Amino acid sequence: MLQARLELKPTLSSSPWLPLSEAARAQHFPSARALRVAIDRGRIPPQFVSATTGDPGRRRTLHEDVEGFASHLRNK
Repeated sequence: MLQARLELKPTLSSSPWLPLSEAARAQHFPSARALRVAIDRGRIPPQFVSATTGDPGRRRTLHEDVEGFASHLRNK
């Protein structure tokens, strides 16, 4: 049974999207890279991942809705 527990400091922003480094810590992944691999392999549904790209040729920046994903897991 998978239990997700979110222990983050309250932020001023009301946005649920967290950068991968913070999302990885909240979900107990060893690193942001491990979380990115889980996203790429489809372990985290795409509705909880936001990908943005900057200038052409730049890497994509990923953010995750950790609270939404945890709620999704609890309601499964």
